[in-house]
Amino acid sequence: MNFKSIGLGIALTCGTLSLGSTVGVSQAQAATVGSANFAGLLSFQNQSQVNPLTETLKFSNPGTVLSADGIFAGSTNVTIGTGNPYSLLLNKISNVNATSALYTANLASITDPFLTFSNGIKFQVTSISNFLRTTESNTTSIDGFSIAGKFYNGVNAVADGAITGQQKKGAIGSYSYSIVATDVPEPLTILGSATALGFGAALKKKYAKKQSKEKAMA
Repeated sequence: MNFKSIGLGIALTCGTLSLGSTVGVSQAQAATVGSANFAGLLSFQNQSQVNPLTETLKFSNPGTVLSADGIFAGSTNVTIGTGNPYSLLLNKISNVNATSALYTANLASITDPFLTFSNGIKFQVTSISNFLRTTESNTTSIDGFSIAGKFYNGVNAVADGAITGQQKKGAIGSYSYSIVATDVPEPLTILGSATALGFGAALKKKYAKKQSKEKAMA
């Protein structure tokens, strides 16, 4: 292998590694900057109805922070949305069975910020997963409730994160949430990685053309 071939291999490898280290990183690989658990009271507007077309979750404020570290350290309570209670509207997607149905949140009813911790950290929603609502023996519960978004300290985005929660089994009217926050990638790092990959691709194309021309002249 000549020197040009070695140089090309290094350029392409570096470009690929740089991109892989910053773009498309899974949450498990990203650095955790904080976590928290909190709980509070939750009621359903249509508590005894089975698979209604719409539902309203009513969160009593504030919720109690059970544990917190990293960016959430020092928080003792958390406020969901605005008002007491805060109402989150749900729309049914489809029935799963006689007692359960799949629902999605009405995005227009989501207050920004969605969460405000007592230490000043705020959470803004980017997406909410579909989740299951079940009514049995006049008791309603929700499962699979997951919210993705960004955490802010003032106007600065300090972390990406996801909130997962469910209504506690055997305790009608209560809920619990868990949060994991991860580093926000630096924009310049992402740009540098993309540039490295682009440079490697351009070099490969130029080298291939030169090889083709040399073969034609041989």
